[in-house]
Amino acid sequence: MEVTAKPRSIKRNSIANIVNRTWTTLANFLFVPVYIHYLGEEAYGLVTFFTTLQVVLNLFGLGLSKTLRREFSVYESSEAVVLRKYRILRSVELIIWCIAIIIIGICALNADYIATKWINSETIAESTVSLTIRMMGVSIAAQLIANLYLGCLLGMQDQILANTLQISWSLFKNIGAVLLIVFVSSNISYFYIWHAVIDIIYLVTVRIFVIAKLKKKKSDLSWKLHDLANLKTIYKFALGILLISVGYAINSQIDKIIITKNFDLVSVGAYNSVYSLSILTTILTSSIGIAVFPRFTQLFTGNDLSGLNKTFRSYNSIAVLTTSVIGGFLAIFAEELLLFWTRSEIITNIMAGVSFWLILGTALSAIQEIPYNYFLARGCTIVNNIQTIIQIAYVLTVTPFMIRYYGLSGAALSWFIEMALSTTIYLIVFSRMYLDKCSLRLLISIYLPLLISIAIAFCARTLMLAIDFTDYQRLLGAILIGALTLGIAFIISNKHKFSNL
Repeated sequence: MEVTAKPRSIKRNSIANIVNRTWTTLANFLFVPVYIHYLGEEAYGLVTFFTTLQVVLNLFGLGLSKTLRREFSVYESSEAVVLRKYRILRSVELIIWCIAIIIIGICALNADYIATKWINSETIAESTVSLTIRMMGVSIAAQLIANLYLGCLLGMQDQILANTLQISWSLFKNIGAVLLIVFVSSNISYFYIWHAVIDIIYLVTVRIFVIAKLKKKKSDLSWKLHDLANLKTIYKFALGILLISVGYAINSQIDKIIITKNFDLVSVGAYNSVYSLSILTTILTSSIGIAVFPRFTQLFTGNDLSGLNKTFRSYNSIAVLTTSVIGGFLAIFAEELLLFWTRSEIITNIMAGVSFWLILGTALSAIQEIPYNYFLARGCTIVNNIQTIIQIAYVLTVTPFMIRYYGLSGAALSWFIEMALSTTIYLIVFSRMYLDKCSLRLLISIYLPLLISIAIAFCARTLMLAIDFTDYQRLLGAILIGALTLGIAFIISNKHKFSNL
């Protein structure tokens, strides 16, 4: 099938995604210190536990959101295509709502066990922890369903709308939570009751927009039970995504699960805070990945492989350079940024010497983002599935050993080693399969900017310490020097890439 419609601007969608992820990051900077102040560092550790629980339970989503994102990326050449998308959506809906009920049930039935046997809390009552876990289940279930509809909007390239909805949802949830804990009660259970309510409202809102957009293209949409047969056309891709999701959950959360079991909630919160900080390295890559994925899909289904590879090279080079510079400076200046963000010397001291490896590991994982979307656009999940199996074997054997003998430092170092090996092998395989490009040259183009950025950041920090700069002065210096480094890197690499950035 030939793509005749002009694609929506990848740059415009990338900007919309960057704004959304920048707001998410800004929200962390604005609200996390408030949460720590009013809830306490131990209760904040419970808040970070929610993220781990969410990633694990999202496995029940069976990769359906990303599957729908790919299905809705297909060019709508006729009303029959629109009707097929609607029927697939309604069929998947039936499954995801059943899964949501199961998630709520799992959290409700296991809340007491988690509160008494897993969470190490000294100041929060077990009954409060138990109720909080139940509310977390409702929140996670609602977000899981909402992500299904969000995948549809992203696939249709309505990414400005999708990001507007996400920002509005985040804004209402965080501001409402702050008002609640400041003026009503700092009880962590109330905090998550509010989250659950807002998540349900968000779910309903996103669904309304998706259905309205489909009906605008074809008013007489219909679905019957026998339309579940449409699932046969997507189940292989969905199963591939499921395995990838399982691997992601295990790879990214096994260290946090072990830490939650063996360390106090303050240490749990400290480790998860640095992991949240490391997500800064993924803002641009994930934003570009989401924006460019529908275009990848259209070019592949339209059999324009030359255009597909050209688009990949253009945006991947931007992602790699930016991630390298941001990752290098974040890793070196993590202590200053963590103290500025959390306002907690306890958290900062706990993570001294740990942050560097954790942030670099996440930066390396971010470099896989654009190739990953390229694979999915071509309907290829086998490479990611093989990688997933290998990574699962690694994290189930090496990571527990490292944590047992080296504590939090072991967890971070294990993550870095895994991502360094994984990224290297992944890019070599990708290059040989699709780019017909020298693998060594590709790896040099990725690791050299990262090493140079680390060296520049290290020298800058050493100099500022020698001059006796304050923490805030060092942080400001890091931002300025990092921005200058990034600009020079793009100018040297390619002036056209610099204008695109």
